[in-house]
Amino acid sequence: MKYRSDFYAKALFAATEKNPEETENIIRRFFRLLKKTGDISQSRKILESVEKLAVKKSGDRWVKIEYSRSMDKRMESNINNYFGSGYHVENVINPLLIAGVRITIDDEEELDISLAKKLRKMFSTAIHEY
Repeated sequence: MKYRSDFYAKALFAATEKNPEETENIIRRFFRLLKKTGDISQSRKILESVEKLAVKKSGDRWVKIEYSRSMDKRMESNINNYFGSGYHVENVINPLLIAGVRITIDDEEELDISLAKKLRKMFSTAIHEY
């Protein structure tokens, strides 16, 4: 990767914010640049970072909820509704959690009540005891 994904995201966000009427052309040129630098494989990560910047700029907070397995739609909807307006909620299935859930807000605050965390904690404590 020629540049870090957050660097690309900040540049794209700033360019589209500065010239909103040129957004389509800016994005087209941006993807040509990614192809030219060989960083096109990072486009999904870059666009997610742009979305996070837009959410933050609007004053909202980005909430990522990771589940160990899929939930029924009613339960997922209840959890999403708990946060209400002012939050952008992203639901992700992460089988590495084994069981439980991990909630991250703005990539800063985290509530991790997963079995994977409990196992890591249990085994790191056991190793330190010897």
